[in-house]
Amino acid sequence: MQAEITAQTEYLVETLYTDTRVWEIVSRTEKTLTIRSTRDGDVVSRDTSSGSPYPVVHIEALPNPNGRTRVVRLRKDGTYRVCNGRALRAVKNSVALRRVDYRY
Repeated sequence: MQAEITAQTEYLVETLYTDTRVWEIVSRTEKTLTIRSTRDGDVVSRDTSSGSPYPVVHIEALPNPNGRTRVVRLRKDGTYRVCNGRALRAVKNSVALRRVDYRY
């Protein structure tokens, strides 16, 4: 179940196969969101517990005033998507993290 996008939502996450992309909400209307790409901050965690020499890394996502901006529209199924990608989800906690999985 995806987290609901509310008026208080500041960041959205797009789950890809080996990583996640974090978007900042710049403005919103009733049926559209203007989102902007974020920049990488500090590495928050590096997990190698799976026994693989390649880690799963979590990187803090920071606002990027010069980031790429896109407008996404509410679809008939009730989701927002960048192009035909996976549905955008609201960040559940206050810190947005970008996940990169180097195992694959």
